[in-house]
Amino acid sequence: MTMMLAPDLLDRRALALITLRDAFGRLVASPVQVSGDGVRTLAKGGGTVAVLEAPGFAEYSSSFAGPPAAPAVEASSIELTIAPAEPRLQARVVVIRLPRDPDPAKSDQPQSLFRPIEVPLLATPLQGRDALACVLRVRVHRKGDNALVGGALVRAKSNNGKFAAMGITDRTGEAVLVFADLPAAFAGQGGSTDRDLPAKAVVKVDAATAVFTPRSDADLASPAFSRRIDPPDPDKLSSGPAPSFAGGSAFRLSAGTEPTLEIEWEQS
Repeated sequence: MTMMLAPDLLDRRALALITLRDAFGRLVASPVQVSGDGVRTLAKGGGTVAVLEAPGFAEYSSSFAGPPAAPAVEASSIELTIAPAEPRLQARVVVIRLPRDPDPAKSDQPQSLFRPIEVPLLATPLQGRDALACVLRVRVHRKGDNALVGGALVRAKSNNGKFAAMGITDRTGEAVLVFADLPAAFAGQGGSTDRDLPAKAVVKVDAATAVFTPRSDADLASPAFSRRIDPPDPDKLSSGPAPSFAGGSAFRLSAGTEPTLEIEWEQS
C-alpha cells in the first residue's frame, strides 16, 4: 500500500500545533471544530490540531524552505473558537500568538513551533465523577432577584493551596469543577490521615458578558431550552489579580465525591 501526503501539507508551513485536554488532563479524542476568521486548521488525531493558515501569514506559511524574518515570533494574536462534539466538554475561545519559533535549536522553549500549545477544555454539568476525582457542582445566582448567572467564572482551592480547579457556569448558572487524581486520604496532624480537606470556592462575573436568567423563566423546564452560552474565554475571565479565598464558600474536598454549592453573587 502506498501512502500519499495531502498536497496542502507538502508546500506550506504549519503555523502552530494545539493539544486539547479535558478537565481530567486527558487528551480529547472526540471530534472538535476549530474556527476563526481566515483560519484553516487540520485535525491530526490524538487531541492535536494543526493551524495551517491565518490572516497575515500567507507568505509565512508558503515559505517552506525558510520563514520570512517578519513577523517576529508571537507578534500577532489570533482568536480561535473550539467547539467539541462531546457534550461533557465546554466550548471555548482561545487566543494564540503567532508565529511560533521555527528554529529547531529552540525546540525546548515555550514559544517553539515544535511544542504544541496546551488548551484545556472545561467540563459542563453533564460531566460525571471518574475514579478518584472530586466533582464540585456549583450554581450561581444574583443577589436581590435570584437570577441564575451564566458565564460566571468559579474557582475553587483547598485551604492548604495544593489542589485547585475552575469552571464556567452555563445559562442555568451551573458549573462543574473537576479535581482529578486526588489521593484516597490526605496527611493529617501527628501522622494521622484525613479523608477530606477544607476548601473554598469564589465567583468572578463580568456583568457586561454574563447571561442572567430568571428562575421563574418557563423555558427552563422545556426540553428545547438551551443551557449553552456563547463560548467564553477562560484565560480572559481568569486574568487580573489573584482571587482572595478568605470570604469564599466553604466545602469539603474528598476523592470520589460530588459536593454541591449554591453561591450568591452581588452585583456592584
